[in-house]
Amino acid sequence: MPAHFNNPLSKADLMARVARDLKDSASDNAALQELLGPAPVSFQKPPYGSPDYILALRCGWIGAEEELADRFSWERRRKTALQTSHRYSLYERPRAEAPRDTGAYVPALSARLEDDPNLTDGARRCARKLAEYTYRHARTTRSSEITVTWLMRALGKCRRSVQRYLRILEREGYIRVDVIHCRSTRMCAGLLVHLENLILPRHHRARWPAIPAIPDATGESHKKSLIEYKGQQTVPIPCHLWALRCMDGVFRALTKTLPLFSTPLSASA
Repeated sequence: MPAHFNNPLSKADLMARVARDLKDSASDNAALQELLGPAPVSFQKPPYGSPDYILALRCGWIGAEEELADRFSWERRRKTALQTSHRYSLYERPRAEAPRDTGAYVPALSARLEDDPNLTDGARRCARKLAEYTYRHARTTRSSEITVTWLMRALGKCRRSVQRYLRILEREGYIRVDVIHCRSTRMCAGLLVHLENLILPRHHRARWPAIPAIPDATGESHKKSLIEYKGQQTVPIPCHLWALRCMDGVFRALTKTLPLFSTPLSASA
């Protein structure tokens, strides 16, 4: 086997070196051509870069122009394979800007939140974000007024994903969600999320440790519209009752259009 086969070079570099060696070893090539003769009728071109291909190139069965075309085709296939078939390196992927260090932190939570197989990773992350927000804004009641829009921005997820996370957490008993009903608009102004005992460790289920705070500080909300509706809101409504309340208009429309309900009943004899 030639010595250049043991050199750790790529196929393109190897074939370029072989093509340069053809001019320097013209006598050896002539001896090979005289020994092997012309290409047989049943000759099929071997794969590019294989020892049979190099032998056929030195024997003259493959021309220099044909070798150059094969090299160009091989390089094009190689680039295509690297762009489509291979995984991207961790350092080649686009990286987002690192978040600003605000000093906020997530309070101690129960290990059941991490071990529950019925929760998804997105639901666990949503639970930790809810615990962080509640710990900062509603430490006493553990019931924070929040909106799906704020959770979308905080988690970087779409509205449907956030709604699915809330339903999973509520189904498994980690939170309880009520709807904040605005009296003036008769629409949903936000959500009232209650942290249940399953999400909290045993030593913090009674209350969270007290922290020093400014007594006259104003508690600002994350959403301006929620501040405006706070004075107009009524008693929080559970989600399943809110769904029935939203369907009242459809039921009233059906009772007006169906003949069975719109026709008055005749008096019995």
